[in-house]
Amino acid sequence: MRDRAATTDPAGRDRLVERMRRVGWVLGVSAVAATAAVSAVAASAFKGHSGKSTAAGTTARRAATTLRVPLPQHVPAITGAPILPPAAPPAQAQPQDQGQVPQQNSGGS
Repeated sequence: MRDRAATTDPAGRDRLVERMRRVGWVLGVSAVAATAAVSAVAASAFKGHSGKSTAAGTTARRAATTLRVPLPQHVPAITGAPILPPAAPPAQAQPQDQGQVPQQNSGGS
């Protein structure tokens, strides 16, 4: 076997790095172009998307800017009093009428 350090060429490595950089750029530009093409095809394929701005869109935006939001309500400040547990635990809920048997469905078809 040959020594790996003896066969590596710095200039060859630089060419390979430059080639890979170009491949990355080409792939990126191709992806952007493909996305633009697919988006144009999809926009023209579905009815109702002419791609042109209408006056209705501007009035909808203008109406949204005049929306009035009420001011926040007054919230009292929290005092420094410690929170204590209740004096007695909560009472248990009384059971419903035990005489009736609930109707059960199998849920089949």
